[in-house]
Amino acid sequence: MDLLPDDVREAGRAAIEAARNSNIGRFAGRSVIPGQAPQHWDNSLTPVLDANGQTTAILVVSREVTAQHMANQSLRQSEERLSMAANVGGLGIWDYDIRADKMVCDDNWYRIVGRDPSQPISSVAEFGPMIHPEDVQIATEVRHTSEELLATGEDYRIVFRVVHPDGEVRWVRSAAAIQTQDGQAVRATGFMVDVTESVLREQALQEQNQRLLIERESLALLSSQDALTGVANRRELDDRLGKLWADAKSTGIPLAIVMVDVDHFKEFNDHYGHLAGDAVLKRVAEALLSLTRSTDLVARYGGEEFLMALPGVIRPVTILNRINEVVRELDVNHLSSHTGRLTVSAGCAVGANVEGSVEHLIARADEALYQAKQQGRDRYVINTAGEA
Repeated sequence: MDLLPDDVREAGRAAIEAARNSNIGRFAGRSVIPGQAPQHWDNSLTPVLDANGQTTAILVVSREVTAQHMANQSLRQSEERLSMAANVGGLGIWDYDIRADKMVCDDNWYRIVGRDPSQPISSVAEFGPMIHPEDVQIATEVRHTSEELLATGEDYRIVFRVVHPDGEVRWVRSAAAIQTQDGQAVRATGFMVDVTESVLREQALQEQNQRLLIERESLALLSSQDALTGVANRRELDDRLGKLWADAKSTGIPLAIVMVDVDHFKEFNDHYGHLAGDAVLKRVAEALLSLTRSTDLVARYGGEEFLMALPGVIRPVTILNRINEVVRELDVNHLSSHTGRLTVSAGCAVGANVEGSVEHLIARADEALYQAKQQGRDRYVINTAGEA
């Protein structure tokens, strides 16, 4: 922390403190190496929690955002230069007589659109071919646009593209004051300025922000997903299950917990190898996910064991039958299985007793799973003893 510049050190300390308190911390940092340009960083601190919800470690992800910072800075500087230019001149000035369709422009205007001022245009129709085909309508509908602006009291400001004779496309901003007579727009006088660099910087910044957003979403997803199977990990399970149980208690709508275990998985690993075992776990996870609704939860509970939380399921027989069926349909060879194919055992418990706990409900489902294994595997058992 002492390596941070003074102006970001306090933010760094606050982010670390947040992570220590089991919250995600974040701060913008900067590193300065003598003889080199400063580097700017976006730092995210994610706590790694134990079973009791206490922080045991902090995962720090630092992403360099120097280009984004420079783009922001360049954009601000560009807008400042534009403001200065508007004050001191150098913009392309144009004047348009709306009734007579007469257009007059100065030399700077022609320079901006890449044309020779010795060959002037005199109407909006003659200006049309200089405009990018996709922008012709918004840039030439002066009369209609002026009437709309008069009705709303807004200023005339548009950004569009022009095409130079050599094919180069430039972005320009045009603004004008509208003069009226008897409530009708009769004249527009304004300026045009080339804003290509500013637009391209803004587009690059938006693209970079979008990429950063996608990366952050991916990081958030990775922190909640089991790396092997793609279903929820234990951290996500603890968070989601607590909310599902709270909903069940507050609404009185039951919550079904299903524990699913891959039969004879150790023997499968020993015979076919760990890579094949990993592939099987992925396929089983995908099969379980195929049976769920958007409100359901599938998580890897540990090793070859999965937990399914099914809110509102009172009679789980149908989905329990389908769990066994979809795994059989994978048609995976398993020489240690009495069927010769990969199978799973499942145990289920349903409850919503306000006095109970979700841990008790899981324990009941786990007892049912044990019974399913004792009865020969490749089956399910529903624990109907007691309330959760």
